Amino acid sequence: MIVVLDILYSVLVLMMVVQGLAIIFGLLRVINLAHGELMMLGAYSLWLLSQTPVPFVFSLLITAVGMAAVGGVMYYLVIKRIRHRLLDTILATWGVSIVLQQLIRLCFGSGSQHLEAPTTQLILLFGHDYPLYRLIVMGLSLLSLAGLYVLFFGTRFGVKARAVISNPTLATAAGLPAEKLYLISFMIGGMMAGVAGAVIAPTMSISPLMGGDYLVPAFLSVLIGGLGSIISALSGAAVIAGSQSLLTVLFDPVIAQLGMLGLAIALLKWFPSGLFK
Repeated sequence: MIVVLDILYSVLVLMMVVQGLAIIFGLLRVINLAHGELMMLGAYSLWLLSQTPVPFVFSLLITAVGMAAVGGVMYYLVIKRIRHRLLDTILATWGVSIVLQQLIRLCFGSGSQHLEAPTTQLILLFGHDYPLYRLIVMGLSLLSLAGLYVLFFGTRFGVKARAVISNPTLATAAGLPAEKLYLISFMIGGMMAGVAGAVIAPTMSISPLMGGDYLVPAFLSVLIGGLGSIISALSGAAVIAGSQSLLTVLFDPVIAQLGMLGLAIALLKWFPSGLFK
């Protein structure tokens, strides 16, 4: 059962990472290559706040607000004028990722930082000790998924956003404030990326390159699930993270990663529009 919990943990972590990427691509059709660096900024933000007396929960809230602001600034300064040009947005967000990495290196160096988890308590589950913080991360992921569902299926913003996703041209012609929706969506995407990076920061080394570990699985999740659908991307995350975690139990981690990539290539060949499109 502990193996099942570990697989579930990996799936929920990747789902949390994918949310921001899926929102931005779903509404703006922008491939954000700086997504990993937004995660990294969130992790560094929480690490900096951990040096102060601010409690963990409030530090996480401050990080969320700050990363939403970063997403808004990134949209206005980089994305707004080129969002219709796919190649330009890829190059621009790649450039942003390099700039953010170098800024962090200038400020904190290339070495890794360590962030203590708010709790190191172990609890007895199925006869084994299991880290409580992992369960907290899983709970936060489920909470963010529930919040995302309510946002897109229970609010006026969600109705408008889904209209833009399904038919941007018709939605704009109908008078929906597409530009405002794009800005809010990019802010939400930036916030979700930063929060994901902050939440998982205590479980890994914080470094300028930490976002790269999740960027490829996140993009594969979006591609395998199906482009243009947030729910499909989350389903793709379950396939990617679940398969890699299961293979890691059976084989060497390197072989497991190769197996996951091989499975992803096969699924993209057999289902070019996505498994859940």
